[in-house]
Amino acid sequence: MPNVQNVLAVIRNNLMSESDITDEVEDRIHTSHFFDLDNSSIVHPMIILDPVGGYSSYSKSWQRIELHIYVYSQYNLDQCLRIYEYVYNKLQADPVVNINISDKGYMRETSRPMNGYNDQTKSYYLRSSYTIYTAG
Repeated sequence: MPNVQNVLAVIRNNLMSESDITDEVEDRIHTSHFFDLDNSSIVHPMIILDPVGGYSSYSKSWQRIELHIYVYSQYNLDQCLRIYEYVYNKLQADPVVNINISDKGYMRETSRPMNGYNDQTKSYYLRSSYTIYTAG
């Protein structure tokens, strides 16, 4: 049965298995945005997995999830670009598989990263879009 939280956990685990990524962000791969943007304990750089919609079949046998992936840095856009290149290399056309969940599938990038500066967090960011298909 489709489960968005399971899919996010698999993607996070896939990213955490890549040493180039964890060398940059350590364990700061989050599955939601922060609501308290003034919180001084928020550490950069970081990656945020942000599901923004999708749909599932009437029979509950498959799902399609639209996901935005953000990379934040307080230093510069170059750091975001470097980290995102590692993310892209790990996730593009990547299987979404874990032996502990029934859903299996794949994901692909559907829009290249756009960049910006967030005045509230005083940080640079990139945002790309992925589509994830799972069945099970």
